[in-house]
Amino acid sequence: MNAPHSGAQAVPPLMPLFAPPDIEMQRRADGSVLLRSRKALSPPDEHLLVWMARWADEAPDRPFMAERDASGQWRHWRYADAWRDAQATGAGLLARGHSSTRPLLILAPNGLAHARFLFGAMAAAIPVAPVTPQYALSPAGHAKIAKIADLVNPSAVLVDDATKYEDALAMLAARGVPVVSAQELFASKAATARLPTITGATPAKILFTSGSTGQPKAVVYTHRMMTSNLQMTLELWPFLNERNPVLIDWLPWTHVFGANNNINTTLARGGTMHIDAGSPRPGGLEQTLANLREIAPTLYFNVPAGFAGLLSHLENDRTLCTHFFSRLDAIFYAGAAISGDTWERLQRLAVAQRGSPIPITCGWGATETGPTATLIHALLDGPGNIGTPVPGGELKLAPVAGKYELRFKSPSVTTGYLGNPEATRLAFDEEGFYCTGDAGRLADPDDPNKGLVFDGRIAEDFKLATGTWVSVGPLRVALLAAADGLIAEALILAPNRPYSAALVWLDPVMAKSLDTEALRTRLRAALARLDAGQSASSLRIERLAIAASPPSMDAGEINEKAYLVQAVARDRRASEIDALYAEPADPQIITLSVITLKGSKA
Repeated sequence: MNAPHSGAQAVPPLMPLFAPPDIEMQRRADGSVLLRSRKALSPPDEHLLVWMARWADEAPDRPFMAERDASGQWRHWRYADAWRDAQATGAGLLARGHSSTRPLLILAPNGLAHARFLFGAMAAAIPVAPVTPQYALSPAGHAKIAKIADLVNPSAVLVDDATKYEDALAMLAARGVPVVSAQELFASKAATARLPTITGATPAKILFTSGSTGQPKAVVYTHRMMTSNLQMTLELWPFLNERNPVLIDWLPWTHVFGANNNINTTLARGGTMHIDAGSPRPGGLEQTLANLREIAPTLYFNVPAGFAGLLSHLENDRTLCTHFFSRLDAIFYAGAAISGDTWERLQRLAVAQRGSPIPITCGWGATETGPTATLIHALLDGPGNIGTPVPGGELKLAPVAGKYELRFKSPSVTTGYLGNPEATRLAFDEEGFYCTGDAGRLADPDDPNKGLVFDGRIAEDFKLATGTWVSVGPLRVALLAAADGLIAEALILAPNRPYSAALVWLDPVMAKSLDTEALRTRLRAALARLDAGQSASSLRIERLAIAASPPSMDAGEINEKAYLVQAVARDRRASEIDALYAEPADPQIITLSVITLKGSKA
């Protein structure tokens, strides 16, 4: 169980990495545009456990997952053990009286205990609803768990360590939700119940939307939704069929990308996922770096904030950098748009190590879509593109509020929200397309094969007091690019104000290297650089201030994927926003008029 394992063998660069784009476009009289891939979707596997049984037979000793134990050593969960444990845990759940009629909550971080809960419940055909572990550590989080429990009506909560979440578990017990610990479930000898037949229509998971544009909603996933979505990626990324992927991954299993895309990619292709207990948040990066010094991934997923945090270490530690790129096929970012500075620095490192650029990829989608609805499958020369629609799916660009809303239909799209028929009704248009609330446009209006450009979240956009619309997503990305990596995150302000401003959080490494005056000079230059050549007020930021405190996960300002929820942050930081717009401006406020760059209007 604990033998060392470095992952898949190193092999020469794989060609071809990608299937070429082949997109059909239809323009309609109502102004909408329909896009679909001409590439057929191969029949997906029936359910996820087909993959586990296959690899348990073909590669029983290969690790499926690995996590560090208390001594810091990697503890491996091999495919034969995973398949045996899933069946035993499923039988144990059925023997305890649980059934498909009521879901189970999982309260555990990413880890082998969580994985055994997940696949054991799947074997028993019992859907699970993973709960963010951080919710169990604060009273505000307890209220969120209570709402989840009221909606899901679970038969129990499965917990990796009952002592860590004592207050939250007491709250659930008072609501009639019993606790089942990993220790008692995995030690059970009564696992003799007959396992049910699993089909593609069997519900497997309940995942909650991130709440970035409203209250979180519960999305029920069937096996067929997940196997279909993974097959869509395999059609466009044939390199995944060439060798067993090796991942080092922290993305939370309570959110769709980590829970579906990353776990399912690993399992479907017989790969190994090393569970990263680190994160891009303060205090988490050192664990990620330690893992990357030991394990060289073949495919690396992260959020833009995670890549930004890694960059200075990759640039200053040649051994780490060489190891990181040694067998890397592609980089994938998710959760937010990546800055041009981050992209360029990653490519400089890749070229220095590999002699050629590395594919820096992303896609677009939502909890409701599987997650993947569009995917990059080409070597691009910069950020902003979100790829083309995946095989088996159809994308509609629908005119809304002066933009094109991205709407999607495919076998992986949810049929609705648990216990919320009104939200379900509003989520789909008259043709059955899921209305995402995200905006996008064709990179080349005459060539759909050139992909789409993300154009922000329509629900995050706002009007200034002048009546001018501000597109938050593109303006945020432009500000980050103008700051050359100094700004890690930005809150774009503010509805009904006379001009746009920003509260920002700085990259801690870059900020530490600058004294106060140099820092202020760099921020002034960023505003001037952003303004240079602009004529529209919607594309200009007049004032900027450094936020007084980090964004709070408890308050909902930032989610587990390190994405800043703009609307929540604006509500929570009203006093800081008022200070930004006060007249005369406080000397600590960075104003556009302070500096003039060639080409600017300041």
